[in-house]
Amino acid sequence: MSSWLTEDDLSPRKFVCGFSMDTPPQVFIWNGSQPHWRSCPWDGSKFIGVLDIENAYGDGFNLIHDNQMFMDEQVKNPYVSWMVPVNRCDIYGVCGPFGVCNKNKSPNCECLKGFVPNSIEDWQKGNWAGGCVRKTDLLCQKNTSNLASSGKAQNDGFWKLRSMKLPDHFEYLYSEDSSGCQQWCLSNCSCVAYAYVTGIDCVVWTGGLMDVQQFSLAGNDLYLRLSYSELAKDKKNNEKFIISFTTIYGVVLLGAFMYSLHRWRANQRVNKENRRKDFEMADSMDTLELPIIGFDKILAATDNFSTTNKLGEGGFGPVYKHKNLVRLLGCCIEGEKKLLVYEYMTNKSLDTFLFDATKRVKLDWAKRFHIIQGIARGLLYLHRDSCLRVIHRDLKASNILLDDDMNSKISDFVLARTFQVTQELANTQRVVGTL
Repeated sequence: MSSWLTEDDLSPRKFVCGFSMDTPPQVFIWNGSQPHWRSCPWDGSKFIGVLDIENAYGDGFNLIHDNQMFMDEQVKNPYVSWMVPVNRCDIYGVCGPFGVCNKNKSPNCECLKGFVPNSIEDWQKGNWAGGCVRKTDLLCQKNTSNLASSGKAQNDGFWKLRSMKLPDHFEYLYSEDSSGCQQWCLSNCSCVAYAYVTGIDCVVWTGGLMDVQQFSLAGNDLYLRLSYSELAKDKKNNEKFIISFTTIYGVVLLGAFMYSLHRWRANQRVNKENRRKDFEMADSMDTLELPIIGFDKILAATDNFSTTNKLGEGGFGPVYKHKNLVRLLGCCIEGEKKLLVYEYMTNKSLDTFLFDATKRVKLDWAKRFHIIQGIARGLLYLHRDSCLRVIHRDLKASNILLDDDMNSKISDFVLARTFQVTQELANTQRVVGTL
């Protein structure tokens, strides 16, 4: 099949497409006498390595052996369903012998493992046609008698290349299985690579590997013959990577362990310090003759902290009524539970009257003045008559408790600051209290 000169001139042009005489066959496009594009060998259902046509014709080709061709006359407007070449790597031999082309890399061409550019200058200019040459000769190409006497002889091996377009100029060995294919290549010094493909079996290469391409998907495995020293370099690199990765992982793991141990010890110190403070607080309470009340007793006295018994809640914690308590009767310190037990306040706090439309009317001017006087006397005691000068800093209606006779009592000293009696001025760095 040849191309036309133009759409109007059907004279044959220099581009010709056809099958090669290889076994198995391949499809070629020739530019005159030179290959321009090449498929891969036929495996009985498709030409391997031709990705686009595999996708377009998923069921493969059906060959007609009686030299007949059919045309569907109903298709009036022909269209292009597949075309080659579509990128630079499709051009035959663009990277030269032992060069491999990858359309997803820049530059597209590079040498196969164990090979170097034949001309560094040409490769730097983007002229890759000269290809690559082997860095280290194979064992069979060296003076093996000298190597054997010195004990340095090491057998060649194979490097596996995945997802490859198999090279041109192969030799088909139909009688060899996979292991036999490898042994045949090792026993022949001219063999540079082999592949074992389903539907084709064993193919080997004895010359320069031409028209090699690496795909992102599909393709076949190609086993490239290399000297022992080239394979050992990669093995050493892998060992270095494994050692480096293991070392880094061990350091990170050890760091995580040390950090966790540090946090655990820090938490232990904090817990120990908290327990010490609790004991010191308990000791100070004993000195002040302030009894320690068990948490179970407080549960029983407050009906398991029933909301119906709740007077209010300050910054230190909830304040609950207790029928046997007068003023500050005691405290409870059990783990994270820290409670102060106050006397029972029948009328709860001042805010329950001020902010309730029904109860507000019970506070006539006489009662209000009486409450204000009580608050003033309490503040006077805190500011002038106490052994330490106390500034409350959170005086509000909910912190003023009322007994049976509507006597006001200041409560909740969480935000309070204490000063010496002789101290007239103090500074603070944070604003607290209720606005």
